[in-house]
Amino acid sequence: TRFYGAYAMLNVFSSIFDELVQILDSKLLTTYSRINDDFLLDICRFLLLFDTVIKALSDDRRPTLHRVLPFKQYLINNCEIDNDDNEDLKQVKCFLGKRLDEKWELTDEHLIAAVLHPNNKHL
Repeated sequence: TRFYGAYAMLNVFSSIFDELVQILDSKLLTTYSRINDDFLLDICRFLLLFDTVIKALSDDRRPTLHRVLPFKQYLINNCEIDNDDNEDLKQVKCFLGKRLDEKWELTDEHLIAAVLHPNNKHL
């Protein structure tokens, strides 16, 4: 998916961030210097949660229908803003939290599978 591709790109960019200064020309150094590397790390850590959920729900060896509801709630819970989050991360969490709620519609099948699955007795 496009989302997975964005996470992978940011993760690679984060891993080589400190090395880029050696190869960039002077025109790009100004842009590079404006990138907040702490925010880059924060966003990669946050998006890792989404990456993990995408991979778990894409498992083609076992059923995943019963996992959709708990995973959606897990992501929504992680989109809640913490007081120590920086302002940029707060904006990302707010945006993605709203999008999850608006765009990720659960069907009756998702709800039934979640309620009936033995691992979800707490629901």
